[in-house]
Amino acid sequence: MAVELLRRKGRFFPFGGVIWSADGAEQLVAAPPEKADAKDPGGLLDALVAELRSEAEGGAIRAAGTCVDVRQDPDLGLAIRADLEDAAGDARVALLGYERRFPRRFLIVPEAVERPGVVRVFAP
Repeated sequence: MAVELLRRKGRFFPFGGVIWSADGAEQLVAAPPEKADAKDPGGLLDALVAELRSEAEGGAIRAAGTCVDVRQDPDLGLAIRADLEDAAGDARVALLGYERRFPRRFLIVPEAVERPGVVRVFAP
């Protein structure tokens, strides 16, 4: 979804996804716009993580992830960053680098880079 948004719009705001505990259904989620300035992707990401954390504290979700457009990764430069974690405390980061070729043309790196993550949603 992030690659498609990047190609269509040239950027995207943070979004996330959850797996519900009760039925295992997957759902995309976004931060409520009233909780952060829509021009501040960092604020939207913080609001999204806070929303996911409240669902996790109530036991409603068993896994969650966020996706954000990173402009200055130390190794990749421009990248799509997906932070994934589960209720057991396992957290991973996947980064998919890209290059901007024209206003809405991008060269996407064929393989993602994986790194250890930090537990934020299911933090004790």
